[in-house]
Amino acid sequence: MTHSGIRGSILAASLASTVLITRLLGLESLAQYNLILITFNLITFSLIGPIGSYIHRMFLDFIAAKTLLLVLILFAFYLASLSIIIIACFSVFGVVLENYYKVEGAYVGLLIFSNIVISCLFFTLLAGFNILDRLLAFGITSVSYAILSLLIPYLLLLYVSQTLVVWLIGVAITQLIMLLVVLVLLNRHGFFEKLSIDLARKVVGKLDYKLALNFCVPLAAANMLGFLLYNGFRFFLVEDIGVLQYGRFVVGYTVAAGFFGIIEQVITAIYQPKIYSRLTSGSISFGLAPWNKSIENLVVYLVTMSGLLLLVGEELILVVYGNSLGDVGPYLNLAICLEWLRVISGAILFYFQISKRTSGLYYFYFVSILLSGIFLSFVPWDSRVNAWILSIVLGCCAGLVTIIFVIARRNGFINIDYLRIIKAILVCSVSVYVLDYLTKTLLSSQSSEMFVLISTLAFLLIFVIFNFFDSKICVVEKSNAESK
Repeated sequence: MTHSGIRGSILAASLASTVLITRLLGLESLAQYNLILITFNLITFSLIGPIGSYIHRMFLDFIAAKTLLLVLILFAFYLASLSIIIIACFSVFGVVLENYYKVEGAYVGLLIFSNIVISCLFFTLLAGFNILDRLLAFGITSVSYAILSLLIPYLLLLYVSQTLVVWLIGVAITQLIMLLVVLVLLNRHGFFEKLSIDLARKVVGKLDYKLALNFCVPLAAANMLGFLLYNGFRFFLVEDIGVLQYGRFVVGYTVAAGFFGIIEQVITAIYQPKIYSRLTSGSISFGLAPWNKSIENLVVYLVTMSGLLLLVGEELILVVYGNSLGDVGPYLNLAICLEWLRVISGAILFYFQISKRTSGLYYFYFVSILLSGIFLSFVPWDSRVNAWILSIVLGCCAGLVTIIFVIARRNGFINIDYLRIIKAILVCSVSVYVLDYLTKTLLSSQSSEMFVLISTLAFLLIFVIFNFFDSKICVVEKSNAESK
């Protein structure tokens, strides 16, 4: 429940940000904001994310060896060098930036430095709190960031200027404040060692660069492929359908990604510390049990969230964003399909980080991208949006089948309770159909607010009751099996 509350507050802030940008700056600014974010995602996924993942994988080992601070200094030096190179490259294409992203060249350097150096350090260290099982520090920092990342940009819009650049500067200020807070907290808890020249020489000399490269390089290439698969199409989509229609797509995708992100991050926050802890105390087989359990719970909760979004998603968008957006329902449904596959694929692919065989990630991305391109080129789709999204969905399905087969051959079979998942699908399907009919029939006035409130509460109540009794049945069956 604590993790859910933390992630819920972050979701609320994220949705509020898109609402404020849409209402104060317009749908075109929301589309441009999204393009800027996914451009930075390309950089972080391919050049930074793998190193951050390696630091997370070795976080407890670095603390035990009293080398965490030096590793972070090396990481910060790498980020600063990377940001300087990217600023130099972007300055050559300044005209392109101003025309495509609508950001003046004078602000590009600040935004690049903030999103590469400050943001990446902050989020890398924030996840460290969870790995260390410091839930209080993790919760306070996460919620504070969620609040300030909304409040500071909003105040700047009110009192400085209502432009997208001002909003981005507000986000940069928030990231700097929270990074300083995280560094102070880690230092106060004693996780940073005292620096010395001898210690630095010892760390630099004994750091296993080969292991780090073997882990990071395949992951970097896989992340690049993952970006192309899940986000690269957006640069083409905005050209195909225009900025306004793309803005509607961003709204639908933001809602789906936000709610699915809660499920993904809560499950990750709960089970990753268990996985890493098991790995430090034994072989890979010790980490497979919590990994399997995380996938089982992830699928059940994704099914539940999908049902809830299908039930109230369109009305929720109407309530939150207003009725000026037009029909966003088709975009929301497509986003649900794509996000569902993205989240579950990421959870299954985490096996290759557990086993330190990150080159295995290629199987999924090669199959998914190849078949997505074939579906896009040869299937007669009725619209460009359907063409892009459904081609990727079909490609990901084929990639998942391939990767499950590969993992099974490596004795990493996904051992989950499939009956529980089937029951969750049946309960959610019946609940969506019945509640949609009953709520719309019982409400005398067509109130979107009342429909969302009553339907959501009723749906969640049904799920809680189902989950409670299902867990009780599982406990009884397990005890009976053990007694025999």
